[in-house]
Amino acid sequence: MPQSARDRLRRALGEAETCALRNSGVRRLSEILDPDGTLTRSARSERISAALARFETTAWPRIRRGLRQPRTELEAVMAEILLCDCPRSARRLRDVL
Repeated sequence: MPQSARDRLRRALGEAETCALRNSGVRRLSEILDPDGTLTRSARSERISAALARFETTAWPRIRRGLRQPRTELEAVMAEILLCDCPRSARRLRDVL
């Protein structure tokens, strides 16, 4: 296999793995924010979007710079999915759910 094809394959596999991590993280975040599963998919996506917006302006800058570690499972999951370039809008999050 030529080197360029190998590089493209490696990139594609990396992107697929990142996408899978992001999607599983969004689903886990949904479970944390709606443990009883009573919210609609739209309401869950709105809740996730709001939580990500708060997190991005409060804890995330310090976590991203290595000044502190995530303190809760919620923070750990949000940090993980933000590293995977997670969508922030409720509409795009609803597509993932």
